[in-house]
Amino acid sequence: MRRFILAFGLFSLSALPAFADLYLEQTTTQYQFWEDTVGEISHQKIYLKEDLMKIENVETKEVVIIRPDKKALFTLDLNEKIYLEFPLESLKEMARDTTTEVKVEKTGRKKNIMGYPGQEIIILKDGEPIVEMWITEKIDPGKSYKELIENLRFFPESLIEELKKIKGIPLKSKFTLNIGQLEINAQTTVEKISQKVIDPAEFKIPPSFEKIEFPLE
Repeated sequence: MRRFILAFGLFSLSALPAFADLYLEQTTTQYQFWEDTVGEISHQKIYLKEDLMKIENVETKEVVIIRPDKKALFTLDLNEKIYLEFPLESLKEMARDTTTEVKVEKTGRKKNIMGYPGQEIIILKDGEPIVEMWITEKIDPGKSYKELIENLRFFPESLIEELKKIKGIPLKSKFTLNIGQLEINAQTTVEKISQKVIDPAEFKIPPSFEKIEFPLE
């Protein structure tokens, strides 16, 4: 489930404003079986600086830091002061899928969200919608975050190519995940957007944290 939250966090962002740091606050609501059955509500703080990303879960005090410069993804437990390191190449192998057909389509629907003009897009997997997004192009996209997605390779290659076509910042997203007979739906809503200078220290592992070995198989 935590990998699902990370994946959805990445789905919820598709471009970084050129030459600017970006800070977001968002709420993610998970639903199980039916949309009126709430499973979990969480809040995330997201920091983006050049090709670096940090996602912090406010409730659990868990953090994900993505460092393409170190070719690694780090997960931190702020309560226990421990962290794990995952090579990005290993995540690429985990996500390898050559059988899935993925497409991005614009629906033509438009509305204002948080004062920004938005348009709806959907991501289709084998013809079935798995992600619905309301995107604003008011914030000009740059290349840094697209390079982050490409280097991360967390998703299947076909999905990465489609994600790179998306311009703008998603303000609302809905994601559907099927695990066996269980269908999980999650909705994310951005509640704050700030273009401000972010301290590079946000993306560093605190020296007091202990590294835990957890080999990927």
